[in-house]
Amino acid sequence: MQETEKNKCIIIGAGSFSPDFKEPTEGDIIIAADGGLLHLQQLGLKPDILIGDFDSLGESVDASLSDEVIRLSVDKDYTDTFAEAKTGLERGYERFELFGCTGGARFDHTLANIQLLAHLIDNDCEAYIHAPDFMLTGVKNGRLIFGENAKGYVSVFSHKDYSYGVTLRGLKYPLNEAMVDSGFPIGVSNRFAEKHSSIEVKSGLLLVLHDCGFTYERKESF
Repeated sequence: MQETEKNKCIIIGAGSFSPDFKEPTEGDIIIAADGGLLHLQQLGLKPDILIGDFDSLGESVDASLSDEVIRLSVDKDYTDTFAEAKTGLERGYERFELFGCTGGARFDHTLANIQLLAHLIDNDCEAYIHAPDFMLTGVKNGRLIFGENAKGYVSVFSHKDYSYGVTLRGLKYPLNEAMVDSGFPIGVSNRFAEKHSSIEVKSGLLLVLHDCGFTYERKESF
């Protein structure tokens, strides 16, 4: 049974852009952060909201570039991308698709965006980082079930100090009710091995990185 598609908050950063970007559907919102606007312009799209300190675009940002422009101070405690997600949360979105949030010249921003992804999942949202050659998502106290088209590599990391009841089914290297900790990467470089596969954690938060090109059949929580 495939899960009903939720309206999405689509976040566009200034990093490496993913070729699997799909245009929004009715009810979705696109929020671009600073230089992420350039990715949208190449696609001929206009963001619903343009947000940032505009250290990349420059001080003079034309209000016509977006339906709404939110200017942030350069001196702040969070990134422009975090501000995008915060805006999406405030407007009631529970599914987040992040593009342009890896790569680029600043690896610290990639790490910050991974933390943002975990923050969203920890707050009971669905969240996905789309990169040119991988996708990153996660699961908290629940299960990811993959469709028959899942193939290639998949890696599983505990974002909490300890994640309990970790079960990997249908993968080359299975686990059953295991404890996975954040200090030892036991889940790296696994592979999809069977038609039906799943990743489950009973208590904790797992980050799941896998090859592009397929979707999840459904996502359940306990």
